Amino acid sequence: MVAAVRVHKTGGPEVLTYEDIPVSAPGQGQIKVKNHAIGVNFIDTYFRMGMYPSPAGMPFVVGNEGAGEVTAVGPGVTDFKVGDRVAMW
Repeated sequence: MVAAVRVHKTGGPEVLTYEDIPVSAPGQGQIKVKNHAIGVNFIDTYFRMGMYPSPAGMPFVVGNEGAGEVTAVGPGVTDFKVGDRVAMW
């Protein structure tokens, strides 16, 4: 389980919820990253307000940018290994 700020429905800041969520093992072509820093930007606000649909659908975790360390790799991943430092944007 990890702590996350999630959005289950569109609206103002009151729709943000802080909750524990399960994180499964990475699937085909995926990696699992332990974030050391994240960025919450205008696009997160636009998704929350419903101005644009979240690509992840509902509910979604706020914070589309981050930097951290690879903790697991899924089948078929060849460009990353556990311990690699990565950034996502």
